[in-house]
Amino acid sequence: MELKVIGLSDIEKMQGEHCLIIISNGQMKSVELPSFGTIVIESHCNKVKQVKEEVKQLF
Repeated sequence: MELKVIGLSDIEKMQGEHCLIIISNGQMKSVELPSFGTIVIESHCNKVKQVKEEVKQLF
């Protein structure tokens, strides 16, 4: 999982994709969603501090 810095014009290019767009502290970043798993966004003082991907093994 890689967070990429994007601009407003990039959002239109993402049509048809499955992604998450985060706007925090004057920055806008996007990440492609995994096929399966959980994305956790941690914040502190009203700002995004960390984005984690949790993938669990199915039995």
